[in-house]
Amino acid sequence: MSGARFRTALAAVRSFTRVVARQIVGDRVTLFFLVVLPVVVITVIGLTFGSAGSSFDIGYVRSADDGFPARLVERLDDADGVGVVAFDDADDLRAAVRRQTVALGLEFADDVDARLAAGEPAITVVADAATQGAQGALDVVRAAVAAELGPDDAARFAASLTGTSFETAQQVAGTVAEALPPLDVAVTDVGEQRDESLSQFALTAPQNLVLFVFINAMAGGAALVRMRRRGVLRRALAGPVSATDIVLGVTAAWFLVSLLQSALIMAVGSIAFGVSWGDPIGAFLLAVVFAAVGAGAGLLVGAVGGDEDRVSSISPPVGIVLGALGGCMVPLEIFPDAMRTVSRLVPHSWAMTGWERLVFDGEGVAAIGPTGCAYAVGVTIEEAPYAQNIPADESLKRVRIRHFRRAKQQGIKITGLTSYDFLSASIFDRAGIDFLLVGDSAGNAVFGYDTTLPVTNDELIPLCRAVVRAVKRALVVADMPFGSYEVGPDEALHTAIRFMKETGAHAVKLEGGAWFAPHVRAMVQAGVPVVAHIGFTPQSEHGLGGHLIQGRGEGAAALLEDARAVEEAGAFAVVLEMVPSAVAAQVTKALSIPTISVGAGPDCDGQLMVWTDWAGFTTGRIPRFVKQYAQIADVLYDAAVAYREDVEASVYPAPEHEYE
Repeated sequence: MSGARFRTALAAVRSFTRVVARQIVGDRVTLFFLVVLPVVVITVIGLTFGSAGSSFDIGYVRSADDGFPARLVERLDDADGVGVVAFDDADDLRAAVRRQTVALGLEFADDVDARLAAGEPAITVVADAATQGAQGALDVVRAAVAAELGPDDAARFAASLTGTSFETAQQVAGTVAEALPPLDVAVTDVGEQRDESLSQFALTAPQNLVLFVFINAMAGGAALVRMRRRGVLRRALAGPVSATDIVLGVTAAWFLVSLLQSALIMAVGSIAFGVSWGDPIGAFLLAVVFAAVGAGAGLLVGAVGGDEDRVSSISPPVGIVLGALGGCMVPLEIFPDAMRTVSRLVPHSWAMTGWERLVFDGEGVAAIGPTGCAYAVGVTIEEAPYAQNIPADESLKRVRIRHFRRAKQQGIKITGLTSYDFLSASIFDRAGIDFLLVGDSAGNAVFGYDTTLPVTNDELIPLCRAVVRAVKRALVVADMPFGSYEVGPDEALHTAIRFMKETGAHAVKLEGGAWFAPHVRAMVQAGVPVVAHIGFTPQSEHGLGGHLIQGRGEGAAALLEDARAVEEAGAFAVVLEMVPSAVAAQVTKALSIPTISVGAGPDCDGQLMVWTDWAGFTTGRIPRFVKQYAQIADVLYDAAVAYREDVEASVYPAPEHEYE
């Protein structure tokens, strides 16, 4: 392009930028949608969700009893992130719970201390289990009650043993409790910590950015229609500019408008609500490319539209629909396969993926540049498999549950192993294993039980802590042992919360199909990722009649029904154990979530093995589906024999092993 030609094009860009700017400033409706509405929406959402903390209020009805109620309220008030609100009567308290002014409410019986001494119910908890924070508040209340009643429980126990009165034992227990030194708890951060700048508002900030920029860019098409109908473009052609200059000028003008709106939304989110937009260069590139895509959409709308009022009225709903398809309303991961295929045709989809990688995964330009630029010029580039996005390198990011669904979509096999200790977990993590299951198979491999049935929560929790401390990349799944969830969804949720809080695990696994779908749903709704386990379920081996292959004959339909039930309940993956390969392939094809094979053939989306089986630790008969990759038992045996012989022969320690 010659210098004169370039100066002409640049002048056209400047001219149309001024025209568009005057139109925006002179049109209050356009100005409202471009500036005021986005700021109002993100402010409202930010004030609602912007806090990174998890504080909540607990209400209670004032009581004339200054004993236990007063002590419990004082203990709750001293807890971090908890506020207490007093109400005059139960009706006001229940109304506050319904309005979600408080997370839950406490109503004390009139003779609360007497009831507690007699072991009778003394507190009524008023809560809406469906509201956010109710379960967390209930856990806090339970802990506070347990701590407050600890001396009383001890006194009651002592009185029953010694025959003394409860009052006397209570005084002694109180004296002992006061004399005991405070418990020194050492807190060690393990695993990957969330960036403190990443507030809860960051979950919706990228969605607002993508949605508003595209809608307003499309609405810019009405300005182009207005210029065409008023003869602005025709008069411009009469000057020393070409049609190309006009198109370039109008596009550049709305591109700058979209870019400025992006900067406004990002600035408000960052300054007012502490949103971290990730790598600055990557964020800038993504904003620029999407602004260009939005400007192109506005140009297309303006070229085909004939009535500016119709274009203005149609653009917002069309933009909202496209935004919903592209993941601006709900995560793409929950879409069925057909909808996810359609979403790939919408630019919002790649934009949301880009922001997800920048904001949540902490990735840089390389993660979003090629995809975004290719989309902008209409070229399709296959997205890199998740295993390449998260290489098997200790310094890189962790595998997340969303990577499981992405792996299924891209045909990338998922690898899993059991692990029960720090050393093996460290090795498997460095080897690039995608997830580690702290399984109840520890009953056989660690504790020496004949079956997995005797394993308890208290036995698995320390093992799970060790594995979590070891990994930097792999997803850690905690197995829920037999007897820890079967009673009902509430028990399952309580056990899951305990594993998540006390171990730092990233997900839990439970055995069972359709019958346990309510348990899965309760945990998922509380924010606990769940892996289901169907087919042969070792915890039910006596009910199944032994180690028998499941899903044969009429059992195939029942297996598929179980798989669909746990998928609908919210499980992000399902283990198929000892299932015929053909049946497992049918189930895998029917589900949108990954299937993990334990002796279910090669067509599942991933494989899981008990590490002591494939490493050659297991003696005697091993399952048919196990391939032994090493004979570590023989290596250790030979090493132990050599050590014993060296010691007996005084060969060890040698001079090089001594200190001078």
